[in-house]
Amino acid sequence: MKRIIFLIFALSILLGCSKEPQSFDELIAAGKKAFNKENYSKARGYLTQAVKIQPSQYDALFFLGLSYSRDYMMDSALFYLKKADIYYKDDREINLELYKVAVAVQDAQTTMNAITVLIKTGDPAEYYDEQMADLNAYEGKFDNALYHFKRLLLKEPDNINRYFELANCAGNTDSIQLALNILDSAKAKFGPLPEIQLNRGVFLAAMEKYEEAEKILRELFNSDTLANSTRLSLAHVLASQNDIKKKKESLNHYLYLNDKFPGTLNLDSLITALKTELNL
Repeated sequence: MKRIIFLIFALSILLGCSKEPQSFDELIAAGKKAFNKENYSKARGYLTQAVKIQPSQYDALFFLGLSYSRDYMMDSALFYLKKADIYYKDDREINLELYKVAVAVQDAQTTMNAITVLIKTGDPAEYYDEQMADLNAYEGKFDNALYHFKRLLLKEPDNINRYFELANCAGNTDSIQLALNILDSAKAKFGPLPEIQLNRGVFLAAMEKYEEAEKILRELFNSDTLANSTRLSLAHVLASQNDIKKKKESLNHYLYLNDKFPGTLNLDSLITALKTELNL
């Protein structure tokens, strides 16, 4: 009888030791323990159950998001980390992880939101200027992008690419004159480099200053500098003017480029329209 009682007692201890976590606190503890042992699949099992019990609890959402990201399941990681960010707004630890995941899945807006929090909680703003400029431009938020491109130019006044970036962004905000002013600053600093002149010609054309644009572009083309890029811009400028001779020249440029780069420049509609206009 004593032996039977001992066996029953030992079995009850064994069963008690192997019992799966049931309460919320037990699930969180088990999930974090599995996470720290890098058993992310097991961690997700416990933490998913915990989230069902308390859908807005910090550790449950945060570590569940982390356990997905550590196994490169980024869409699910993003879902839970964004959910955690809703409940715990401006939390630095959440946004550090949210930033990494959002970059990985190329979610521009979430990346920018996370950067905003990271700056608010201590990171230097200038650390993110280039990324914020590119992301805002990608999202079509050119006024915001312009702010960051200006900061980049102030930091790197000897980097000619910063002038082109800023001018292009200004052009996208319909500030064509600002774009020209920026390029004029670049010209004063670096001289009349072909790249600067080509961009100036393009922006002058956008302002419908076709004769000024034509002069710049023709000089570049005649010097065989950036020939194909210049040829295309010159063709656009010539086609925009009410001069039959210039329109015919434009057509010849389009035909040349269409033969040289078949199917890449999408010039067929322009060529057809010009031929119709010229009765060819």
